[in-house]
Amino acid sequence: MSNYITTDADIVEVGGGSWGRGVLLRPPDGSRARWQPHPRMTLDAREALRMPAAGEADLTVRAIATLPWQLDEEALEITRLTRQRLGMLLPRAEISNAIALLSQWRGAAVTSPEWDRATGPGILQSGTAAQYDSVLKTPDGGVAVRISARLFLPIGQPRAVRVLIEFQANLTAWRSTLLRTADGVVTEDFRVTANEVVELWMAAWDAAAMVVPRALVNDPQLVPLLAPSEVELQVKANDRVVQAAAGSQRLVDVFDLSVFGEPDGDPRPDGAATVIAPLGFGRDDRRRWAGKALTRLARAWTFVEADESDLDRVVR
Repeated sequence: MSNYITTDADIVEVGGGSWGRGVLLRPPDGSRARWQPHPRMTLDAREALRMPAAGEADLTVRAIATLPWQLDEEALEITRLTRQRLGMLLPRAEISNAIALLSQWRGAAVTSPEWDRATGPGILQSGTAAQYDSVLKTPDGGVAVRISARLFLPIGQPRAVRVLIEFQANLTAWRSTLLRTADGVVTEDFRVTANEVVELWMAAWDAAAMVVPRALVNDPQLVPLLAPSEVELQVKANDRVVQAAAGSQRLVDVFDLSVFGEPDGDPRPDGAATVIAPLGFGRDDRRRWAGKALTRLARAWTFVEADESDLDRVVR
């Protein structure tokens, strides 16, 4: 077997080393070849454990992109132009429709809330951190549902850009808010379903890996890598600073996993998986891998008979 690579090879398989298996893609214009991973998944999720949620909620569904990019120094600061770009990009992201769409599926028509620069206690806005929120508010100004986009630039080592996209819901507040606006009758069960989590992950993944990074670079797929990029997909219940044990909700109280059958035990309140894949993953690929991730987590949550085909069924 020859190890010789012809000069006209467009794709070269590579394997081994700390980056794992992948391919080198040689663009037709003769520009620098770039590496892409063969998609793979692990249940290790470092950033999901380390990074706190954007706010308190009954349920948090989020994607966290870690982008170890080789960037010029001028790209390592969030400027007025960066924020202007974020203001234009976020309303176009698929995740921006999530609050309106999930509210509609529960029986009420609402307009997608606008994106605003986040303010208040615990909010960090600086030259290396940005947070923008889209919030469906309760009549008294509380949070019924929130979508949050957070961007963190590296300070020192390791040099990785991090983007967090989160959907957070307070179920009782969400239902009571929609009851005030609905012409008809909203559903009783406001738990987020397994298929909805897959859809939320798909949209959050795209926003974290492709949409928000475009505020920094023209094409995220062309930025030279210092290590493989990763996207962590996480879901967790009871994101509270203070949570009395008596008032704590189980995962199945806020997340309808019945599509996978009955659990053999009491599922722990959170779970996360990491997907290493090309940044420009298409919608079908994101759906497939989000479904894989949720099914593996379901089995870890003691839904031992869970299978990816279960997600083809609609429970409500």
